[in-house]
Amino acid sequence: MITLDADKKIAKAKTYLILKHPFYGSTLLSSVVREDNTVMTMATDGSSIFWNRAFVDSITEQEVVGVFAHEVLHILFKHALRMRGRVHQLWNIACDYAINHILKRGGFTLPEGALFKDEYSTFTAETIYNKIREDMSEPPEPPTKGKGDEGDDGQPNDGQGNQQGQGSGDQPSESGNGSVPKPQGWGDVIEPKKADGSALSETEYKLAEADVDQKLLNASQHRSRGDIPTELHGIIDELLEPTILWSDQFDRFMKGGDCPDGWSDEKINIVRYRTTGVIDPTIKRRGIGHVVVAQDQSGSVHDSELKKGFTELNYLCETLQPESVTVIPFDASVNADKVQFFDQGEEVEKINIKGRGGTCVQPVFDYIEETGIEVDRLVIFTDMGIFDYPKEAPHYPVLWVNVSPTKSEAPFGETIKVDQ
Repeated sequence: MITLDADKKIAKAKTYLILKHPFYGSTLLSSVVREDNTVMTMATDGSSIFWNRAFVDSITEQEVVGVFAHEVLHILFKHALRMRGRVHQLWNIACDYAINHILKRGGFTLPEGALFKDEYSTFTAETIYNKIREDMSEPPEPPTKGKGDEGDDGQPNDGQGNQQGQGSGDQPSESGNGSVPKPQGWGDVIEPKKADGSALSETEYKLAEADVDQKLLNASQHRSRGDIPTELHGIIDELLEPTILWSDQFDRFMKGGDCPDGWSDEKINIVRYRTTGVIDPTIKRRGIGHVVVAQDQSGSVHDSELKKGFTELNYLCETLQPESVTVIPFDASVNADKVQFFDQGEEVEKINIKGRGGTCVQPVFDYIEETGIEVDRLVIFTDMGIFDYPKEAPHYPVLWVNVSPTKSEAPFGETIKVDQ
């Protein structure tokens, strides 16, 4: 049996993907692929793919193909760009769970240790990440900003986002009774950095995301080959559709739909109907009543998008004059001490809370019911990394304002996405 060296395995794996799986192959061709033995196995920073010679030597040619496809999906799902300060090892585990079932369905061969869990097969990486944290007795906290080149536990990084002495395949430390899940031991997502090792600016993040969108659109030309994962179809369709301003959608929700100003379609003029047989809407100014705003405090919700949302909210409140606005901060639970109430005409303030954890939304609905807060409309600013949606929709309308790069939609209510 002839054993190929690492360079030949890499070359043959690229050719195989291009010929047999052109959707994956075209993305691989548009990405920088280079040897980098500071990574433990194979990794991506969202634009480039790095491979370790010893790792490639240790696996078969078809497993190299599978790991390449694995890293391609990390790129197309923007996993590196969506890490945004989360606990590195937990984020890698969540991302692996999110895509391995796609590769298995596509017939790819993956190295030993690949993570699979049926429960997670329909979840985004954010949702899986939050679910893992929720299931742990003492989940590790995200790294504190401003530590320079330090990792999640304060240890120096190796220059690729991995902590020295800890590759993507190392066993994380346990925490309390619920331990950190064991990573699969190969493949990694590393946070993108500038050449000098500093963090990307928001503008650079947006440019990187736009580059991935273009890669996805270019790869989608191979849709007829049936090679495109169904999980990406909706994202592709959205990229091809005309853009609808999220602020217009927000405005429409707050006003109650497409009715003209000054009219309400909630009740008909019953007197006019009985005397003339004509159904008219009630003639009165439309008030939007009591608005409740739930603000996701998880670490993945970024201030820039949240600021956009609250700026638009204040504009609409000034225009529509709701009777009251209640702001409820939440992450894994509701921070009742931080709930704020604003009377008609007051400016609604965004709540700033640092050191934030995962996302659970059920406590918001429980808090509203338990406290008896009046609510005519509920607006939820969130990263959509939610695994505990209520089984039944509430009686009041709900608007989910997605402030993350994901395209996720809630199972009820209306979901809009803030322009990134």
